[in-house]
Amino acid sequence: MRSSGARRWADEIDDAFWGPVGHARIGLASSRPEIAVALLDAAEPRCPRHQVLRDLLRARAEPSPDEAAKVTAMAVTAASSSGVLQSVADEGPEVIELVERAAWSALQEWLDRLRRLAATDVQLSSGAQTL
Repeated sequence: MRSSGARRWADEIDDAFWGPVGHARIGLASSRPEIAVALLDAAEPRCPRHQVLRDLLRARAEPSPDEAAKVTAMAVTAASSSGVLQSVADEGPEVIELVERAAWSALQEWLDRLRRLAATDVQLSSGAQTL
């Protein structure tokens, strides 16, 4: 079973931020957002990138669309003002969709760069699948 392998690897992470984040991602992938929320609340960010990632994952796990939008807007504001770009793009299409809904809270130049990066990632992914 894939999730048990992922859990074993996540158990190996002895870090106050990445450990809970790894397990929260497993919770999200397993359709257990309530587990992800609890784990993300326990994660200890040490830099703006960590804060942005935690908040974007928290927005994905949030059952309330209004609360998800609020958390996403805070993450987008922090990401665009601190230059966190690749980490946001690496979170995939679901996060990009959340960011697009909170586009009003981003610096336009940052948002343009994110869109170009996300489009490039999609092209690379689809090109690799056709080989």
